[in-house]
Amino acid sequence: MNQYQESIVDYYSQTENSYKDAWDLDNTFSLHHGYWDYTVNSFSDSLLRMNAVLAGKAAIQKNMHVLDAGCGIGGSSVWLAKNIGCRVTGITLSQKQAEQAQALAQRFGLTHLLTFQVADYCHTHFENESFDVVWAIESVCYAESKAEFAKEAFRVLKPKGTFIMADAMVEAFENNQHTTMRTLLDGMLVNYLETPENWTQFCAEAGFKISCLDNISSYAQKTSTRLFYFSIVAKVWAWYRQHIVRKPFTDVQVNNIKASGAQYWGLKKKLWQYQILHSVK
Repeated sequence: MNQYQESIVDYYSQTENSYKDAWDLDNTFSLHHGYWDYTVNSFSDSLLRMNAVLAGKAAIQKNMHVLDAGCGIGGSSVWLAKNIGCRVTGITLSQKQAEQAQALAQRFGLTHLLTFQVADYCHTHFENESFDVVWAIESVCYAESKAEFAKEAFRVLKPKGTFIMADAMVEAFENNQHTTMRTLLDGMLVNYLETPENWTQFCAEAGFKISCLDNISSYAQKTSTRLFYFSIVAKVWAWYRQHIVRKPFTDVQVNNIKASGAQYWGLKKKLWQYQILHSVK
């Protein structure tokens, strides 16, 4: 594991409590934006709805084997196994997350369908044509090279297999250097975001026959706004810890709070957008 990857693992370790508060992590098991359509009545519903929307677009069936690339603590993997009955292999850079995900599989009695392990999703050990679907939800933004990830996804997919991704993208590559975006990216330890055009190009160069993009920023807006309000509360709490309790947050935790506010302004200014990418081998 290189230094950049280690920083990502450290980031999620240091911010886990924040995600537990903002994302109700102990109950939702999710670290992604919600999909707020007419069927959704709560934040938790929106997180589950995002899983359902992606599963529908990828046409995931019970007899399929899915690679959850950047699985976190296994929330989406569990949802897929529980609701569809497919097999899922989840990979993450974090040993702690892999163990949490495996414990979650045991909790729901799904160990016969779920496997979790530590691996780099740009350079996996899986054989060619191992999976029916490669699933990546708000994880590929961390790839050192997004093009390399597209190549690896193509390699491990079976013929006619599907790559489904939901993640942030910049409307123009130079937006990565905008002050608001740097606060967001640096605060979340993300190196850079790609444009939708570059993503479709990477998939084409990897060999995918079809790639479709769906800008769902409007469906993710409520989550963005919710996170913005949490950042305000977190700033007050950070001040209290530093000046009253004398137990200040770490730099990583403080920068994460700043990023939580910056993501809202970045989306509002259309510096970034939330996209679903669906590619077929």
